[in-house]
Formats: sequence, C-alpha cells, structure tokens
Amino acid sequence: MLSRLFQISFIACLSALVGTAHAQQDQDKNELEMVYIGASWMQHAANLFSQQAAKDLGVKVNFWQRNTGGQVAIATAKLAAGGQWDIVDDADIIVIMITGNFGRRVGYCLDTPSENPFSEAPEDLREDVEEFLAELDRNVDLTKTMVRIGLPAVKPHFRSQWVERDNVSECSKAWSALLNQWREVAADYRIPVIDVTRAWNGSDATAASPEEYFVWDRTHLNEQGAEAVAALIRAEGYAPLSP
Repeated sequence: MLSRLFQISFIACLSALVGTAHAQQDQDKNELEMVYIGASWMQHAANLFSQQAAKDLGVKVNFWQRNTGGQVAIATAKLAAGGQWDIVDDADIIVIMITGNFGRRVGYCLDTPSENPFSEAPEDLREDVEEFLAELDRNVDLTKTMVRIGLPAVKPHFRSQWVERDNVSECSKAWSALLNQWREVAADYRIPVIDVTRAWNGSDATAASPEEYFVWDRTHLNEQGAEAVAALIRAEGYAPLSP
C-alpha cells in the first residue's frame, strides 16, 4: 500500500515538473526580448516597431532601452562598464539607431561650429564603429539574434545650417563619408542597415528629410516620422528569427 502511494506521489511530482518545464518553454517561445540602443529621438520609432513585431510574429515583445545619444564611443563605454553588456544577454531583437551627429563629432556641419566639418575625419570613425560592433559580436550570437542598425537622414535643422553657412557641398561630402563607414563595417558583420537617408531622399542622400516627419524644432521626430522609421525597420524582415 505504501509502495503504491509512493508511486502515485512520485508520478504526480514528475508530472508537475514536466508541466512546469513545458510551461516555461511555451513562455520562452511566446515572448521575445527587444533591446533598443541609441539616440532618444529614435526611441519611439523603435518602440512602435516592437509593437508591430509582436503582431507580425504572434508573440509578446518586451521592450527595453539604453539611450546613448547615438554616440558610438559613449555607447560602448556605457555598456562595457560594469558588465552592462548584460542588457543584451537575453535579447532576441536588438535595434541600434545612430543619431544625426554621430556622437562626439562636432563641426560646422552641425550645431557647434568649428574649423572642420566634423571634429574628426570620417575615416577616424571607423575605429569607433568597429570597436562597437566587435564588442556586440562578442556578446551576442548574431546567427540567432535579430540585429538592425539604423542610419539617420539629414535633419531639416542641420540642412538649414548648411545653407546658412554656405557649406552645403563640404558638409554633404563629410556626411556621406560618415554614413559609408557604418554601411561598410555593418556589411562586414552581415548586419542589415536601415538606411533612412537613402529611403527618404533617394540618390540625393544629403537633402533634408521630410519636414512633415518632425516637430517644431525640426530635430525630433513626430508620430508620423516615428511610424515611417518603424516601417523601414519592419521592411527588412525578421531574420534570423523568422524567414
């Protein structure tokens, strides 16, 4: 009798454990973790994309953020300091949106005038970009994690400054060179790039972005602009999460 009771109790406990395991598997399968890294002005667009991804994939998507002002070097430092790269440890989706000023670079193409278009030559950016993506590669399995990098278009505010300072040509060349650093390095890692510049402006990559996508300061996206960026991210698909 005792033996029979022991068997029943053992089977009940085993069933409970198996049930818990299945429940955990189902939960993992039905929930995805998305981490956004980058400029605050693109954060809402990334959040809108996470909501759309949840509908497209039929799962719950938990949205996390790490605002870095779009600064590549600072982003790396913030994440690396104190092991903060653990924010991407469990990420299924990582969206990185770079701001229009490319981080620490200032110059007469941007808000703070100086003698040079940017405080550093475009080729100097490559070291920062490679460092950031190499660190990402060390902390994330790029064969299983969906990673997308967004490149900005020229904000109307920046374009107006170029015209006012009569240096459209110089700034256009510098801007294009900076964007190309991201395109080339991301290609080395086979990471899709959300090229907002080309999507909005076509062959004229340095034209001002549509003003209807920005609020009064012509620097921050409005709802329409955020939806437009989210649509560009979505257009790249969900590989490797989904074919």
